Amino acid sequence: PRRLREADDTAKRCAEYLEATPAGRQDVSMVASCMDHLTGKAEAGPSRDLGLSPDQRLVLVNLAPANRATVVALVDDDDRPDGDVDEILDLSKKMLAATEDGV
Repeated sequence: PRRLREADDTAKRCAEYLEATPAGRQDVSMVASCMDHLTGKAEAGPSRDLGLSPDQRLVLVNLAPANRATVVALVDDDDRPDGDVDEILDLSKKMLAATEDGV
């Protein structure tokens, strides 16, 4: 029982933490739709594979960046066209509920 209580407490603290992050405003369908667009698998609307690694996509979803500087820092690639950064930023704002304050 002690370990179960500790596990329950840990899960509760994790949930409380996540509620205060961009993840607190996201649901499964939002994240799935954004991932489909980032990988070029979206059925609705234009999408193309942006060549992001799985790690980069995960960080984008977790942080839901709302400004170019953050996107550039996350997808650091000197060969990446500026249009890709704009597209990623647009997806983050539309699909991940990104806000300028980051919460």
